[in-house]
Amino acid sequence: MYKILEPLVSWGSMFILPVSWMSGNLVLGLGTLLVGEGLSMSSYFKRMVLRVRNADIRIVREFPPVDIQPVDQEIVPYPPVDLDRLKPTVYLAGPHGIFCVGMKRLLGSPLIPPGSVVMFDSKLYNMSWGATWSARTLGHPSAPLTHKSISGIMGSGQKNICVMPGGFVEATGATETIEYISLDKITYYQKMCKRYGYRLQYLMIYGGSTFYRHHDVWRDARLQLAALDIPSAVVTPTKVFGGEADVIAVRPFSIHLDASVSHISDQLKAVYASDTVTLEREHRMTMKQLEIRSCL
Repeated sequence: MYKILEPLVSWGSMFILPVSWMSGNLVLGLGTLLVGEGLSMSSYFKRMVLRVRNADIRIVREFPPVDIQPVDQEIVPYPPVDLDRLKPTVYLAGPHGIFCVGMKRLLGSPLIPPGSVVMFDSKLYNMSWGATWSARTLGHPSAPLTHKSISGIMGSGQKNICVMPGGFVEATGATETIEYISLDKITYYQKMCKRYGYRLQYLMIYGGSTFYRHHDVWRDARLQLAALDIPSAVVTPTKVFGGEADVIAVRPFSIHLDASVSHISDQLKAVYASDTVTLEREHRMTMKQLEIRSCL
């Protein structure tokens, strides 16, 4: 049931205010918006959201973090870990399972500290209250994914940030057999973390794209649309009613701010291949082939 409600709330809500405005009846749209805002502030409603999500999606494995350091340690020494962990953090989550269900499950876990600002695509943030409710019900404020917003938050130096940097491209690039990661934005976040004194962590979500079956019809054409920030994923839900709960696992990667994109890619691939063996053997998770791309 959660897999039906998620897209209806996230995407269906995008049409409520425009349709209400076009019909000349803003009362319905604004009323629905206010009801949603009120529910998202209710502690009882928050507990119910967390309970439903925990029942439908379980985290079966939390792997220890992997440090991705620069290739040449002598030129760029890695900072002391104890000091580095005191800094606020930018959490990059991926791959992008459709509707970010994997990341939203992590928002209800200790892996992402309470009060972390969850960044949403600006279109979703401004037009879909459903997309941001899920974060707020779990105690996380939200903001549009723009350079201005990121600069403002990081400039305060107090709040952690959580974002899916691959966006629509990753959601579109996934297929039934391929897990897709785009690293095109990684250097931007490295630069911003250097500027504002943040640390950078990538949360690899295993199984996050298995809640919905990702189809590869016209994949290349849809990837071109997704690169223009046009949603173009084609999916159908799996195991909608009954059956066992869906499961995910997560592996944190602490990324040094001077690590190269190619080195990051190599490390992600190597650890993914190793973790896949463990997850398939111990947790019977069917893992996909990992494809990492970057135009940098």
